[in-house]
Amino acid sequence: TNTKAARATSAVLFVAHHQSALTVTVTENKKRHRIVEHHSRMNFDDALAKKREKLRLLKAKREERRKARAASQVEKEKKSRMSVTERPPAANTFTSPSKKASASSSGASASAASTATKESSTDLLSDVDSLLSKLGAADPKPSSAAAAASAAASSSSSSSSSGGRGAGRRAGGAAGGHRHRAADIKLGSSELVEVVEIPPALVEKYDKDIQTDLEQTGLSKSSAEAEADAEEAELARVRQERRRQKEEEKRQRDEKLRKEREEAEKKKREITDLQRQEIIESPEFVNFFKRSSTFVERALTQNEQFDIVKEYGVRKDGMEQKQQSVLSNEIVFFEEVCRNRPVTSVHWAPQYEELVLASYGEKYDKLSNDPDGMVLVWSTHLAHRPEYHFQCQSAVLTAQWHPTEPHLILGGTYSGQIVLFDIRSKRTPVQYTSLSSGHVFPLYGMGLVPVNNLHQIISVSTDARLCVWNDNDLVDYSKQIELDPSSGADGGAGGAGASNASHSIVPTTVAVPSVDSAVNSIFLGSEEGNLYKVQVHNNDDVGITNTIEAHAAPISAVKFHNAHKSSASNSHVSGLFLTSSFDWTVKLWNASTGRQMYTFENAKDYVYDVDWCPTHPGVFAAADGSGYVDFWNLSKETDVPAQSVNLFGINDTKDEDDVDRRLEAKAATKLKWSDNGKQIAVGCSDGSLHVYDVDSELTEPAEGDNAAFFNKMRSAVDN
Repeated sequence: TNTKAARATSAVLFVAHHQSALTVTVTENKKRHRIVEHHSRMNFDDALAKKREKLRLLKAKREERRKARAASQVEKEKKSRMSVTERPPAANTFTSPSKKASASSSGASASAASTATKESSTDLLSDVDSLLSKLGAADPKPSSAAAAASAAASSSSSSSSSGGRGAGRRAGGAAGGHRHRAADIKLGSSELVEVVEIPPALVEKYDKDIQTDLEQTGLSKSSAEAEADAEEAELARVRQERRRQKEEEKRQRDEKLRKEREEAEKKKREITDLQRQEIIESPEFVNFFKRSSTFVERALTQNEQFDIVKEYGVRKDGMEQKQQSVLSNEIVFFEEVCRNRPVTSVHWAPQYEELVLASYGEKYDKLSNDPDGMVLVWSTHLAHRPEYHFQCQSAVLTAQWHPTEPHLILGGTYSGQIVLFDIRSKRTPVQYTSLSSGHVFPLYGMGLVPVNNLHQIISVSTDARLCVWNDNDLVDYSKQIELDPSSGADGGAGGAGASNASHSIVPTTVAVPSVDSAVNSIFLGSEEGNLYKVQVHNNDDVGITNTIEAHAAPISAVKFHNAHKSSASNSHVSGLFLTSSFDWTVKLWNASTGRQMYTFENAKDYVYDVDWCPTHPGVFAAADGSGYVDFWNLSKETDVPAQSVNLFGINDTKDEDDVDRRLEAKAATKLKWSDNGKQIAVGCSDGSLHVYDVDSELTEPAEGDNAAFFNKMRSAVDN
């Protein structure tokens, strides 16, 4: 009976212990959930940090409780083993008569053991009462297990005092009966033989990183998993909420930026038509547009200079067998403002082989507001418009590039002024001579002579006056010579004689020998057809030193041979020069003797200009009023040109259509070879400028051409 009561008491204590632990755990869980709910309303970053710290502390507490329970269990097992080995004999066991003596002799010891047992039972009851009071404080309604424990304790006490078997049975029945009957059972006191509490098996469970003993804490497997899942779900929810918050913030920032861009686009200043027109007409915009469009047009023009789909082996239908022209790849430069203005001079840039300038005569429409003087600089890479446009108040009769300053252009005007243009500056002249000192009549001839580190400008006007200027100072001339034809009346083999001495001369052109050093004499062509040799730098004898009756009409051009540019110079050709005239002829002269060497009569109209080829010593070209350009090769023929080319495609036939077209054709007024001899520029009376590539068979001397030309010139001079 005592054993059953003890076991019942142990079972009750075990149930009460686990229920108390479960109650404490549930209370902690409720508090933890309330803390989580409170933290969910806080900032997510702080909540996460606090949550992790809370979990870390909870893990530490659980580990401490587990270690404490394990240590307590070990102590209980030790005590149980000690109680088993030291327990006293049972008081209610049956004893035979033979052993009564020994029993009576051991009564004293039994009485002492009974006293110890009662004291132990009293201590146990006090522990149960204190535990029940704690459980009652945790739960206002006392559990049936606690009532059963109290009843079992009282029953055990009464049973031990009476010592009867019936009381033990009733106590055992009360302990093993239903809960609602446990309060009516009273237990008597008896000897507590053995109190053994068998601990449950220690089962270690692993949940992620947290090691817990679920069985020791009394939690079921499902509740522990539910708690862990709840914690993980809470963490996942917090992470997801944080991620959603970041996405929302990013979306709001993007939306804000988009709205700001839209507002900026809306707030862009809308300009009116008047403001737009002011911007377009501003000098800054005009300069920018012209400069930028020039680069674009240069690039676009490159594809127009040749046919990229040409098939060289295919013969076109109806193609006639005829002589191949020496001119090809024509480029026509034309500006509307120059319409019907004749080209008065053409000159290639000495340092930029793609640039060529052209000066233009007076405007055709006298009522037009356009200036009278105009000089345009064209580029072979840009045919649609000029690179530079210069203007002045008087028509420019002659213009050329400065030989050593590539940005300067010199011009002679109809008013007698010399103007200086700078391509780096404005359109108008940067310097010009004064009308009070210098020329006051049209200035048709101008040449440059190198002197030391400078260049002297020699100008001649129709007032029979020659002036010498320094290129760095156009304020006043350095020398002036009155051209008196009487001084050269008796000079030269072809002298004019006394009959022309009383006539004043009207110079139309000037020619300077093509040498790199300073020269003392120049040649002038005049309106009456005479050539004049003028001494310039000889202080003892300046002025006209020789007069030659060269042509029967005004002389249009005088050009010296390019002996210094030719690859094979010869002393017999250094003094050669050509003259062209309105008498439809071109003549070759020797400057040293003043004698005529050859006359070329193939022109079909006035011969306006003539020029030597810079690469072939025996080739020159002449332009006439019918639009023809005659190419002569003196190394082979002196009677007929090597080829005649009409710029406007007119054939030399009797066809009526060609005759009508010939009447409408424009004159070729000026021409100039490029320094490399590969191109030639021809200006016309309608204001157009034509640039052609010249066949290399004409411009490059063949084997024996140089020797043949020099032999012809030597024999002509000797005869």
